[in-house]
Amino acid sequence: MYSSVSARAGEIRTLRIIGFGSISTFVGTMVEAMVLTALGALLGIAITWLFFDGLTASTIGGSFSQVVFDFRLSGANIINGFVLAMVVGFWVACSRPGAPHARRFPQSTPEDQRASALSAAWR
Repeated sequence: MYSSVSARAGEIRTLRIIGFGSISTFVGTMVEAMVLTALGALLGIAITWLFFDGLTASTIGGSFSQVVFDFRLSGANIINGFVLAMVVGFWVACSRPGAPHARRFPQSTPEDQRASALSAAWR
């Protein structure tokens, strides 16, 4: 989220200049973060289902006792994993330093000033 916002600070600034408010800019950035979180969660669920569903593993302890694990991916586990991923994604998106950039009023940077000077010179 932070790298997404910081890499696109100019785009966010442009949206703010053409009239989008701080709330709509923040919500747009948050929706993007949540969509990426959902895609990551679905990819993680698919990988887990492909590689770990039905896997049986065992250990041998120090006293030669054996513990057997049988991994089954149920519907409740899938839902809990997806919800947990979305909660963590929302929490990280709101707490990272990138979130305030989407709410802040746009300020011109040296790059913007050079671009304005170049465009004024060509007029």
